[in-house]
Amino acid sequence: MLPEARAWADGLAQRAPLALARTKQAMHAAAHLDYPQIIGNEAALQKLCMDSADSREGIAAFLEKRNPEFKGM
Repeated sequence: MLPEARAWADGLAQRAPLALARTKQAMHAAAHLDYPQIIGNEAALQKLCMDSADSREGIAAFLEKRNPEFKGM
């Protein structure tokens, strides 16, 4: 079980840190909001992610067929 958890954590560590942070923020907020508020909050957080340098880096890396270098910005 521990090796699987470490492998999962290692996979998450390779993802965009800003997107992971916003996902965590959305999940925590959802516990205190009703459904329309959850959707609105998620949309606002997603816009922040899409407007980020990490988003542009992810798209560029995909198009250039290389691994992204996320900076959390």
